[in-house]
Amino acid sequence: MTRSAVRHPLAVLREGMGLSHGGYARLVAETHAELGYGRMAERREKVARWESGRIVPELTAQLAIAQVHSVPREDVLRRGWPEWLFLATGDDAFLRLPWTASGAAKALAESLRESSVKPQAYLIASDTDNDDLAREWVDTLACCPPVQEGHQLDPAVLDALEARVAALMSMEESLVPGLLGPLAESELRLVTFLINSAEYNQDTGTRLHTAAATAARLCGFVARLAGDYARAQRFYLAGLRSATTAGDHQMAVFMVTVLSGLHHDHGKPALTLLTAAQQGLDQGFLAPRLAAKLLARVARAHACLGEESASARSLDAARSAMDTADWSGEEFAHASWVSHSWLDLFSAAAAADLDKPKVALDRYTPLLRNPLADGLDPGTAVLHLCRAAEAYLSLGHVDAAAETATTAVGLLGGWASAPTDRIRRQLAAHRAVPAAREFLNVTESRSRHEAGRTHLHLWPAPKASTTSTRQGLR
Repeated sequence: MTRSAVRHPLAVLREGMGLSHGGYARLVAETHAELGYGRMAERREKVARWESGRIVPELTAQLAIAQVHSVPREDVLRRGWPEWLFLATGDDAFLRLPWTASGAAKALAESLRESSVKPQAYLIASDTDNDDLAREWVDTLACCPPVQEGHQLDPAVLDALEARVAALMSMEESLVPGLLGPLAESELRLVTFLINSAEYNQDTGTRLHTAAATAARLCGFVARLAGDYARAQRFYLAGLRSATTAGDHQMAVFMVTVLSGLHHDHGKPALTLLTAAQQGLDQGFLAPRLAAKLLARVARAHACLGEESASARSLDAARSAMDTADWSGEEFAHASWVSHSWLDLFSAAAAADLDKPKVALDRYTPLLRNPLADGLDPGTAVLHLCRAAEAYLSLGHVDAAAETATTAVGLLGGWASAPTDRIRRQLAAHRAVPAAREFLNVTESRSRHEAGRTHLHLWPAPKASTTSTRQGLR
């Protein structure tokens, strides 16, 4: 089941220049002629087809585009289309940062850098990049601990910082993402400043990078929900580097699971990263719930590849890992909410990935009856409700899709999100159906009402549960 809303990096480059399709076509055509390649048609449709991913530009056109964005010819030939475009977006430099304490600090700072194009709805790491990242990450799991000379950091400041990050995590299930995002970024900016400027020993540096990884995960959650996938990926990768620098292998594996979620949303397996993370499982240092979460992600990766049997085996392994979990306590708090009910949601998502909408909907039945049952947080519920709505649409059940999408929008309190916007675009083709038309009209008026207004909004309170749920978009 295709859900991709990822935009082509060429579209990001074009919009960053403030050009329309037609204006960009003229610029490329002029450059094409200046390079001695002859005349090229200045058709806006050509650029649109390039950005759709359906058409690969001819080599001379690519070289003209590369000239516009100052990418060397040899890189165009070496990396191929569209890989070389990431050299122009600046993402390649981010991905090639060294896996050291200084590289982690640089990644944190780069992840906070604002972009002129929002949202950046593309993934910055290709399959080849993921292969390289997986290899480099495994090679540096035992990297040198962070130590830095400079202004001595007051221990009380570090204690307060950790308390603030912990408090922010506790608010994740009650604050609307539009408010949580700025708060999380503020904390990440503070800890990044301290990492880059304060003096600290190994213990303090480890604590700073652990706090940074947690704050980066929160920032990535909000960016992902907003459809700013490139920024979400930068946050997650920066968090992975910080967790690795801190020597926190469990947090690093956790960051790999949320990073892979970005790829799974768009039908990309990211299996090499997950396979690298499984080394921790093989070595036995992962807590049972974290192991179950990782195995569930592996199951979805296999489903994205159409490998039904392998997906089922990984889900069975995830349930076996859950059976060994100790409900009286969890040594890795970030995964304390993983449960058999949560694994059932992943089983439904895997069925959707395998283009089995009826099976997916059957497995989503408990979610559709009560989206916040079993302590499920609204962010995760919205993500899966939108998958269920797409399953209904694939079966031609427009009324049920609109009703499910309406429930998802209600859980967000009207805050615009990438999953609900994606469903809105799909329902636009069914405006003649009353339920779809009503959903489109309500969400359109609500979007106008919310535009330009920042306010405090609390999530609907989930029903009482013994399971802590603090990790959105799991």
